[in-house]
Amino acid sequence: MKCPTWTLVVVLPIVTAGSTAHGEEPVDEKARTEAFQAFAQKEADAYTFRLDAPGAVVLKREPEPVLRWSNPLLGSLHGSLYLWTDRGRPAVAASIHKWHHPFTQRANEFQSLVTTHLIGERDGETVWEPDRPGVEFRSFEDAGEPSANRGLRLRQMRDLASNFSASERERPTAAKPNSTPTNLRLLTQPVYRYPAAQDEIMDGALFAFVAGTDPEAFLVIEARKRAGKYEWQYAPVRMTSMQALRFTYRDREVWTSDYIRWAQVIDRREPHTTFQFRSEEGAKAP
Repeated sequence: MKCPTWTLVVVLPIVTAGSTAHGEEPVDEKARTEAFQAFAQKEADAYTFRLDAPGAVVLKREPEPVLRWSNPLLGSLHGSLYLWTDRGRPAVAASIHKWHHPFTQRANEFQSLVTTHLIGERDGETVWEPDRPGVEFRSFEDAGEPSANRGLRLRQMRDLASNFSASERERPTAAKPNSTPTNLRLLTQPVYRYPAAQDEIMDGALFAFVAGTDPEAFLVIEARKRAGKYEWQYAPVRMTSMQALRFTYRDREVWTSDYIRWAQVIDRREPHTTFQFRSEEGAKAP
């Protein structure tokens, strides 16, 4: 999630479970959560994704969100994290979220998790087509070989992930010229474990670094084939729209991502993009 820089807008009311007789939005958090989750599921249904090479591979969406999150430090905010997969490997992550207070807008935030050409459609219309890969894998220098046992491989991946730290920093502003880094918390269990092996990928998991329970960055760890044998590799991934990110491994910096301008956030050729909406009813992707 992301620090909103948008102009405050009025959200058109909808009738949902927990609404008042006049169609007002639910005011208690439980009702808001239930209404949002039902809405987020419908939003996810509106999108389809395919890999353009080799051939046209239509991605499969996991039926339920892999993470339902909130961030009470920022306000009343609810989100769901959905994944679309290629033969079990995550290819697209979508954080669908809505503010209730102090903002009222909502947004759908997407991140490519593939190195191939990706096309995203909403209601049959192309709305996102990144022109570069969403991940870049790097080899571990000290990870050892992936175990032949699936259960032990999960332990290996969790141990590797525990050696990473991640932080984010907001862009300096006139009101806050000296922004300081905020450490993100690693969820010790992956939000997604690959269910099946492919020839080039023996195993893998998607880990999340969070603020509250809001995913701000991912760490992909995979047992990938290189020079005819499998080795552990990793890829840090952005899941926040504008903040600068920094990853360390065993206290050594291994990856950074600078601040992103708003024009880049809404650029549909970027591997990370955000769609902002003003209301739940009749919303179309910009």
